[in-house]
Amino acid sequence: MPTRPVNVNLIVKVVGAAIALIGTFWAAWGAYRAGHESGVSSAYLAARDRSQAPDRTVTCRVTSEAKDRNDRGVLDLDGVDISDYMLNPIVFANHQFGFEDVIGKVQKLWKEGDGWYANIFLLPRPSWYSGPTWLPDQVLYVFSNHIGGASVHLIDVDACEATADEKARYGQGIRSVIHRSVLLEISLTPLPAIPNAVQVNR
Repeated sequence: MPTRPVNVNLIVKVVGAAIALIGTFWAAWGAYRAGHESGVSSAYLAARDRSQAPDRTVTCRVTSEAKDRNDRGVLDLDGVDISDYMLNPIVFANHQFGFEDVIGKVQKLWKEGDGWYANIFLLPRPSWYSGPTWLPDQVLYVFSNHIGGASVHLIDVDACEATADEKARYGQGIRSVIHRSVLLEISLTPLPAIPNAVQVNR
């Protein structure tokens, strides 16, 4: 019985189409895993793709003379010593101190009017990083919507019960005034202890 000749060109076309289809499926599956399987929103992924953008700096009032939510007292802004902190001006997320919690560094820290202010640079995602969430990008996304806050960790060097004059200045509800303190650490956080320690437009 005679056999039909093999159509090599047809086989090549079929194999090529199959390979292209597999490649399309694989790319779609990768996008699905990146955007959904890890529970990461498309808005976050867009922020992550902008992680190498030149402007990754946010400006915050990191503390002020306002009474904090923990009722520690009121801070005398003139008595804050930042010299040790500026030797290593690291910024953490939510006062967590692991390497994975480092999100940036302070580029400028200054006292002005009613508070201490900081320009904070958020670390860009390195090219080798393949995880679903780069924490500084997530923080940058929150701050891009003007809803971020800041918090400081201080060592109280000289704290006293508030005098009548200090209560008149800061408010009758205060118990103490921290006259001298040493700044140890700055964090970015969604809920700051000082109500007005938030992002500002500068």
